[in-house]
Amino acid sequence: MKTIKKIFISALAIISFISCDKGGEEVIFDGNNGQTLISFRKTVEDLPIVIDDEGSVEIILDVTTRSSSDRTFEVEILSDESTANPDSYSFNSTVTIPANEYNAILTINGVDNDVEITPETLVLRIIEQDSFITTSNNNTTTVNVFQICPVEDTLFVGNYLIEQITPFIAGPTLSSGTVVELIVEEGSTPARKFNTLNYPNFCSVNNPFTLNLVCNEVVVPRQEGNCSCDGNYFFDVASVNAVYDLNDDSEFLMTFTDDSDSDCGSPVQTTYRFTKQ
Repeated sequence: MKTIKKIFISALAIISFISCDKGGEEVIFDGNNGQTLISFRKTVEDLPIVIDDEGSVEIILDVTTRSSSDRTFEVEILSDESTANPDSYSFNSTVTIPANEYNAILTINGVDNDVEITPETLVLRIIEQDSFITTSNNNTTTVNVFQICPVEDTLFVGNYLIEQITPFIAGPTLSSGTVVELIVEEGSTPARKFNTLNYPNFCSVNNPFTLNLVCNEVVVPRQEGNCSCDGNYFFDVASVNAVYDLNDDSEFLMTFTDDSDSDCGSPVQTTYRFTKQ
């Protein structure tokens, strides 16, 4: 049976906590005196690139301590796990945490050099050093790199009835038969977001779900759900994407790969119908 996945709280909300380092000794993290833990805030990010143009994404990293001076650290590309064209993105691998801050921002710039609507991945890892340590859960992030076409903010927003039209696997995947509100996801106009239950028969906690309107195709980017069996439970891009019509947003379909990492079973192609209310 699926269980509710526990979510790691951002380091900024932690006053102090105790962990064990690689040598088995207790390490105390606090805002002013402890060892510094650094982590990506999100494990998955999107880099949408406008067709024949550019795009960018700001990736936030959190640290557990403050300093009176700027601090720097390095990130690296995991080439064996990345599929995006290196000519389609650029960034400074040296990242700066400003003085007296708990955050750093890594900006990745993209350009449409053979970028397709189906996402390719750029996997980044924080390089551990003497002044910073990392955890295996938050030291990498996957950036989805894909092409987009502009979509007006007034389209594909508002209340929609969602209905799963493919067979259930132990019940509906999302909150089938309910009305959800689609909103424009901040910072990426062709993306829409809504709150829904992931496997409501097992994990009745609302979770944000993102879909991208990418050059006439509805593309579900890789994203983590709030359920798990043996590890992290992910949704991902479909084998064949559904399409949308810019001239009619009254109804559209969305298809995605359910349980793409085979956490609870074999991956399944799941389709939902959205009907405007």
